[in-house]
Amino acid sequence: MPSFRGTYQGFPLDLPVEEAAVSLRGGLGRWPGQTPSETVNLVISVQSPRFFFNPNNADTAADDDEFAAWLSPHLLTEWLDLPAKTFPTCSFRDLDGLRVDFAGLWTPNALTKEDWFETPGLVTFYGQEGFRSARIALDHRGGGVFAVQAEGETELDSRFDVAFEAPLSIDLAAHRGHTAEEVLAWLGGFVDVGDFDLATKTYDDSVYVSGAVKANG
Repeated sequence: MPSFRGTYQGFPLDLPVEEAAVSLRGGLGRWPGQTPSETVNLVISVQSPRFFFNPNNADTAADDDEFAAWLSPHLLTEWLDLPAKTFPTCSFRDLDGLRVDFAGLWTPNALTKEDWFETPGLVTFYGQEGFRSARIALDHRGGGVFAVQAEGETELDSRFDVAFEAPLSIDLAAHRGHTAEEVLAWLGGFVDVGDFDLATKTYDDSVYVSGAVKANG
């Protein structure tokens, strides 16, 4: 059962989950002269329905309650980068047992052996709040489905604790004349693209490749 718990403005939240997903993302040609990235993004996204936050049961028509507001809860690890060494067998299955410990900016990043120079993600309630700290865990349940948990606190003192299971997907983009074959070859430096059923769409001069783990994965 997926869950989205935490605190906002000091008040506890236990929210329904509308959408939850985990994916590997990347692209080529996003800007002129872009070189292929040495990391792939691990994107965890958990969305809860928009709702009116009214902890003091204030008149919803009044504007004088400092806490009452429409909230759109969303957790997103938009900047969680994984180097190729995260995948020693070049398989998505190497994500089984992955643990990420973000203790704050300029603290050691065990994934890259460098310091964290940006937060790996954010939580949106009323506005966007970057992670101050976070602990993230992935465990493969089989068939490409992963159990995902992320907990921590934001720079504005909100707390979050999300958990769900979802199939791993890939989302790739090739711009400025790059091809689907090129962006898939780039992803092949991390995982075996043969493990995924792929679909390709073209818009103007951009190609988008999506994929899900094959049924026998």
